[in-house]
Amino acid sequence: MGWGRRRRSLSKARGRLQARAPRVWLCTRLVIVVVSLIQAGASPAFAARPTPGLGAMTVTPAEVVAGTTNNALSFRFVASGRLSGVSLDIPAGWTPPQISDGAAPGFVSIQQRTCASATLASTGAISGSGPWTVLVTVDCVRTKHFVLAYAGGASKVTAPTVVGPYVFAAKARPGDSVSFAPLASSPVVTVVAGAARSLVLSGLTDPSTAGDPRSITVTAKDAFANTAISYAGTVNFASTDAAGDLPASYTFVAADAGTHTLANAVVFKTAGTQSLSGADSTDATIAGSQSVTVVPGAAHHLAFSVQPSTTPSGATIAPSPKVRVEDAYNNLAASTASVDLALTGGTAGATLSGPTPVAAVGGVASFNDLAVDRVGTGYGLAATSGALTATSSSAFDVASSGQAMSGWGYNFFGQLGDGTTTAHSIPVQVGTATNWATVAAGGYHTAAIRTDGTLCAWGNNEYGQLGDGSTTARSSIPVQVGTATNWATVAAGGKHTAAIRTDGTLWAWGNNDSGQVGDGTLTAHSIPVQVGTATNWATVAAGGNHTAAIRADGTLWAWGYNGYGQAGSGSFFPARLGTATDWATVAAGHSHTAAVKTDGTLWAWGYNGYGQLGDGTTTTRFVPVQVGTATDWATVVAGDSHTAAVRTDGTLW
Repeated sequence: MGWGRRRRSLSKARGRLQARAPRVWLCTRLVIVVVSLIQAGASPAFAARPTPGLGAMTVTPAEVVAGTTNNALSFRFVASGRLSGVSLDIPAGWTPPQISDGAAPGFVSIQQRTCASATLASTGAISGSGPWTVLVTVDCVRTKHFVLAYAGGASKVTAPTVVGPYVFAAKARPGDSVSFAPLASSPVVTVVAGAARSLVLSGLTDPSTAGDPRSITVTAKDAFANTAISYAGTVNFASTDAAGDLPASYTFVAADAGTHTLANAVVFKTAGTQSLSGADSTDATIAGSQSVTVVPGAAHHLAFSVQPSTTPSGATIAPSPKVRVEDAYNNLAASTASVDLALTGGTAGATLSGPTPVAAVGGVASFNDLAVDRVGTGYGLAATSGALTATSSSAFDVASSGQAMSGWGYNFFGQLGDGTTTAHSIPVQVGTATNWATVAAGGYHTAAIRTDGTLCAWGNNEYGQLGDGSTTARSSIPVQVGTATNWATVAAGGKHTAAIRTDGTLWAWGNNDSGQVGDGTLTAHSIPVQVGTATNWATVAAGGNHTAAIRADGTLWAWGYNGYGQAGSGSFFPARLGTATDWATVAAGHSHTAAVKTDGTLWAWGYNGYGQLGDGTTTTRFVPVQVGTATDWATVVAGDSHTAAVRTDGTLW
């Protein structure tokens, strides 16, 4: 071998050695690592062959709306080794699955596969309410992945109506094993509430006490009574209790999660069954309500439920007055409180007889067999019961119980009504009637009201003061004034007459040369004409040529001749005297007027040439002056040129 050839042979040998050197190095390195691990005290570990199973499993979508029917679930299985089958548990509440490919809702089908021999089966009959198990058998050596579609394609699945998480549990059968092993985790499909379809109102205390504030909880619900946590509407409130207090409108926010409580926002005030309702401000079909029984609160005040009415003197007041014990909101309280009645107003010295006080039964005190012993107007009943707020009845009159009527004195015009024009120095009966209730004597005529409410007059009729539509003197017997049967009180003046009906209207007729009729003219009238339009006249007095009257509000009015200040202003229609609102009764003489106030003081004004004003002088007064300092005057009458009055102690002055 030549040198050159030898050099080429050595060079090839060197190349072969260099090519083998790395393998030797790797082996050497591996030995070193193992030795190192042993030296460190660690046991040698070698990677085991992977166990066939599912490397991953997912579901789409992961969230559906309760009760919806347009759902399709897709389950993706990815194998980490050779599998021979998997199983999938479908929870109860979903559409029962079918296990063959098809178009009907609820079918389970294999949508993707890497092995054409994958088949579906079930582990039992698909019936009842579930849960159900679907089995997939795979006959290929290595399955990479496959997808199960629960209602795939056009088929759709109905979701459960109850919200919450639903676990679709899955198991894997590795290799040729006959057993299924659970996966470490299974996919979860969450069913969430749908849009709000109704409201549920709750939390009101039942029963509730009138006046007590209560809390109300409003919950938005979907079509299947799940709380609609995403509700963000505004709720307006209404109640069957018109007197109650309502919550303000409320707009739900995200933090409410479909439920909100309005603390102490509801106050019912009317006893009985009441309800609170709420409705969405833009969709009234989203609504709900809660009803409760409202019971009365504590006793607070008294109230007349049956008022007294005009009754004959000494007769039982009918209907029998009744007084309710009520709470602060006028509900009948279940009280047995003792209620007392006292007589007010009317004629001085009058007394109320009958059982009082009376214990309430079921919150009502009934007063039977009550009677007032004296004729009069403007009576009232005051009801009291301990610390409860007192009350007063409406005004009522006590009329004559129906009596015969007599007269005496001058009778030139037949004003005594006995059928003659002969004067009498002793009383003579007016006809045979025994149902006269009240009477008034004028200058030369007389007027009276019967218990049936009819009005009669007799005597001089020169100016139509009898009111029968003529100016013919009626010499002897009473004639009826019109056909009305609701006359309450009457006054006879010099040559005119005035009367009040039970409806509070005032009427006058006769001489009107000074405007004393009060209709704004100077024309005489032979039939009653209404004075203004007021319906609250309480009492009236007729003087020589003027008239005075008091309204129910205590104001005093006068009209007609005013030469001595007796009519206040001298107008032809009612004009108010001063600003006082406490006048109780009034009387009119020929040229003067007298009246009593509710505080018991007596006042007079007008002509005083004979001292008829009672102020200790003979000075004519154009404004009311007090008669003395007494405060116990009850009633007053005025004659032509004199005055008389009675005090509350029954003395006459």
